[in-house]
Amino acid sequence: MHISISKYKTNKKPDKSLTKLINNDIFKHREMLTPEELAVKVTLENSFLGAHTFTPAIFQVTEGDYDEGIRCKRKAEFWVWSQYFVLDIDSELSFNDFIERCNNYHIYPTFVYTSFSNIDENNPTKYRPVFYLDQLCLDIRLWKIIQFSLMSIFPESDSKCKDCSRIYYGGKKIIYKN
Repeated sequence: MHISISKYKTNKKPDKSLTKLINNDIFKHREMLTPEELAVKVTLENSFLGAHTFTPAIFQVTEGDYDEGIRCKRKAEFWVWSQYFVLDIDSELSFNDFIERCNNYHIYPTFVYTSFSNIDENNPTKYRPVFYLDQLCLDIRLWKIIQFSLMSIFPESDSKCKDCSRIYYGGKKIIYKN
């Protein structure tokens, strides 16, 4: 399972200068990671050195995209495929209520991790559920159907998750594994 992942590690939300580096670089770095390996890379749980930022999409990279003068290609128009779908939930839905809703709809994330800004480890309110498909999603229309459906089930998620090229910062720890 390929994913676009930053080579930079952080132990907090990246500042503006690091975010700029990540944005201009992430589309070039693809790694083949199982969902379990991705969960480890995006959290501090198993690494004191930091967590990686990622985007669940793979982008079209052509000859010349690595030239210094080329602006970031982490844009929806360069989306090729994805196998992961991610939500970003900040404070409006408790983790217990999230899991209850998953049970009601019979949809379960592959893993969930807390964001760097989550404060209460016993009652997480800032977290990112990551859903994995066992097949590639090669059609942006299908990607939108799946992502928008997840967002309609969980309307508390950040509306910016509608962007197929969105980056997701790493976080503190894994709070759920399926």
